[in-house]
Amino acid sequence: MADGETRNEQLVREFFETLSTGDLEALRARLHPDGSWEAMGTTIPGAGVTTGGDAVIDEFLAPVRGLFEDGDPKIEVKRVFSNGDLVAADLEGIASHGVMLVPMYVERLRKGSVSRRPEGDVVSDCGAAIVIDAAHALGQLTARQAVGLAVPRARDLGVAVVAVRNAFHFGTAGRYARMMAEQGCAGMVMSNTRPLMPAPGAAEAMVGNNPLAIALPRRPAPISAMLCWPCVRRIFRISSSSASVR
Repeated sequence: MADGETRNEQLVREFFETLSTGDLEALRARLHPDGSWEAMGTTIPGAGVTTGGDAVIDEFLAPVRGLFEDGDPKIEVKRVFSNGDLVAADLEGIASHGVMLVPMYVERLRKGSVSRRPEGDVVSDCGAAIVIDAAHALGQLTARQAVGLAVPRARDLGVAVVAVRNAFHFGTAGRYARMMAEQGCAGMVMSNTRPLMPAPGAAEAMVGNNPLAIALPRRPAPISAMLCWPCVRRIFRISSSSASVR
């Protein structure tokens, strides 16, 4: 198990490591009888959703093995997180930023407007100030990347600012501010957004509900200051005549 991984994350890692060995019976033992597997695309056998642990093995994984000239597909797991940014939002009562967003995320991934990159590129590093180009990767991934860079810099230098450009929706901003606070740093997360609401008396959307989240550690943890942009919790909800705005 990698450092800091939960048991659920360990199970995911072990599943893909077993898949890479080609031992289908060992893989079968790891699948729940009611589990399902979705293979995106249209050019491979079994594309779509396969339901049932045995069906996943016999109807999808076994037939596709022959498609790889060099043997079974080899998958190297770079990063796993299972504490569920979207699930956590639902548990916190912020359903607008929870699993209801999954269909939208999947549609954007399929159409290519969101990339499948696991992280962004650091394009500027001036010590206490860092810029990440997300290249339209999922916001949860690049927000975690920003927190991972900001925390050690703030500890070393007293303050750190991380800006993420070309970013995608990252869910609830407060989640990332709390990640910083849990590591002994004062975290502030903010983001811009497109116009969503009309100004008073106007008919067209002109302003956004830009989120701002601040989280502070509890003593006796040492306190450092940090700004991670964009990233943090919605601290209020604004309602308009047309809809409740996330």
